[in-house]
Amino acid sequence: QRAGELERIELGSVIRVAKAGKLVTVLRPNRGYYPVNAPFLGVLTRYFEGESTSEIGLKAGVGRDLWIAQRPDISQLTPIIKKGDAVFARAAKQGLSEPAEQVLLGQALKGLVSRYAKDAPAAQFRILVSPMVLWLWVGAVILVLGGLIAAWPSGGGGVRDRVRARTTARVARELGHA
Repeated sequence: QRAGELERIELGSVIRVAKAGKLVTVLRPNRGYYPVNAPFLGVLTRYFEGESTSEIGLKAGVGRDLWIAQRPDISQLTPIIKKGDAVFARAAKQGLSEPAEQVLLGQALKGLVSRYAKDAPAAQFRILVSPMVLWLWVGAVILVLGGLIAAWPSGGGGVRDRVRARTTARVARELGHA
């Protein structure tokens, strides 16, 4: 909730990643559903017709980064959402107050989320393993440091200036101008 309004619904997973039977990490990717302000949609449907975002599960490391994103299949929840919309529509016709509607909406959404948690539907997962990402950052730091060193002003009395002064003085002596 934000400012008393339900902001989003998150449906996610807990994924245990193991290598050779040894636990590497536990990741928790999820998908957040934000409501759309569309009066023609049902009270519950507007949460699933709005914008959705994917929160990735990330395990960053020296050798590789592991990224997991998920998209749950909410089609199993659609009939329940439609029934809930019908209940809310009947209640609105009977004069349900706005505060009471918000309380009931919160309970309905919690019920949907707990139903999802008990009997999770299928989901699509995108898994990316990015090897050697840390070395890209190390290379970028080396590049920046090299640029700073190259751009650093010389000390004024550098070797090059002394050699140039000696050469100029010697040439001037040899030409008889000194």
